[in-house]
Amino acid sequence: MRALIEYVTVAFCYLRRIPSAGLLLVQLSGLVLYPLMETSPRGRALFAGFGLLVLGVALRVVKRSPALTWVGVVLALVVVTLALVNVFAPPLGLQVARAILRRSLA
Repeated sequence: MRALIEYVTVAFCYLRRIPSAGLLLVQLSGLVLYPLMETSPRGRALFAGFGLLVLGVALRVVKRSPALTWVGVVLALVVVTLALVNVFAPPLGLQVARAILRRSLA
């Protein structure tokens, strides 16, 4: 048990020094989890929550460089807004997107 605690402590220290490694680990785990979760509505909802976890980790990595923090915050707001539109009004969101595409192509 003590060896496990020591291993976890070393892993967290490594992730603090190199946060992009943690981001890569989270993204790769998403690639592994997606095929297992895509078959049911509950799995897709859990994967959407996992996407928010990835977003949080990405913002933490971006926050390490202050010049790009605003880019990460803007992207986070766009992603969360689109996720909320998809959850609460999927047909309306789809209709709005279709209308915008029709106007831009006409």
